[in-house]
Amino acid sequence: MQPVRINFGLVLTVIAGLATITSGEIRYKIIDLGNFPGNDSSRAQGINAAGDVVGNASIDGSQHAFLYKNGVLKDLGTFGGQRSYAFDINDAGQIVGSTTTAAGVPYAYRYQNGAITNLGKFDAYRINNSGQVIGTFLFGTQPTRWHSVVYKDGQLIDLGTLGGNSAWVYGINDQGDIVGQSGTGTFNERDSEIYRGFVYRDGQMTSLGTLGGYDSLARDINNLGQISGWAKITTAFRPDFDTHPFLLNAVGDVMKDLDTVGCCTTDAVAINNLGQIVGYSDHLPGGDPHAFLYQNGQIGDLNFLIDPASGWLLRGATDINDSGQIVGYGRSPSGSEHAFLLTPVPEPAAALHLVVAAAGLLSRRRRMR
Repeated sequence: MQPVRINFGLVLTVIAGLATITSGEIRYKIIDLGNFPGNDSSRAQGINAAGDVVGNASIDGSQHAFLYKNGVLKDLGTFGGQRSYAFDINDAGQIVGSTTTAAGVPYAYRYQNGAITNLGKFDAYRINNSGQVIGTFLFGTQPTRWHSVVYKDGQLIDLGTLGGNSAWVYGINDQGDIVGQSGTGTFNERDSEIYRGFVYRDGQMTSLGTLGGYDSLARDINNLGQISGWAKITTAFRPDFDTHPFLLNAVGDVMKDLDTVGCCTTDAVAINNLGQIVGYSDHLPGGDPHAFLYQNGQIGDLNFLIDPASGWLLRGATDINDSGQIVGYGRSPSGSEHAFLLTPVPEPAAALHLVVAAAGLLSRRRRMR
């Protein structure tokens, strides 16, 4: 007989992922990723399956890309330029972001194990596990236009637009499906161009619609094809002004309005393969935004799911992996903006059931010997 092996980490992750959102429960342990000596701000942007985090932090008035791995915040430098930004990391440890040459010329980079590759003159935002990189580049100046690109096998592919002058990309899954926002070339009654979220698949860009207002933006797409983002809504008091987060389970489906945890402006920034969504929402008009988590049909303020004595205000969540770990930025106990990492902790009742189940399995294992 083969011994029975219990993957406690996986069990705890599943328990945390299936739990409902209830205010007042400590559901996450928070880790302050800190800052570099003599400086006071940092912001996390991406996390991979191993829990490695990338972002940027201030150093002497500039910005440096960082990698947080095994409890250590590593300065990746500026790669010879004035500043650098790290936006994403895949499961192979490849990091992408934007920097400049010593002469100030911007370019996208891919970094791995100390080696840097110049990908071209564009801003790189995301990289999938196939090594495809997406970003945006300046396309002409009269008028100013931005186009979205995907870097694949050493080539840059222009994704085009939905009919307008500009388009931006924000998310890519492992199948190479890409989401973003594009101008449509059509205008509303205020003579403002209408912008729509899109998905780019098999060489075709498709508009995703809205929640009743004119504009929308697609932020992220998981491997199941679920898409998160924001769309404007229409109310009697603020027509086509407020934004709500949305979930689109498949292209062609109706957008699901996820509501907000406060008011006004909400953005669903990232979605994992379990359908958990994180982002930020204005808490009060003119006040600090609050980071949120959406799962199992509920949206909740992440500030209610950490220890209230921590002294943190979580202002924005930027990414979530399939273990439920969340990264973002907020006001730390020192009063400065710091990057954070949230790791799920089991609920007491769930932990008790887990112990009982584990004891039963261990007893069974002994009898099999």
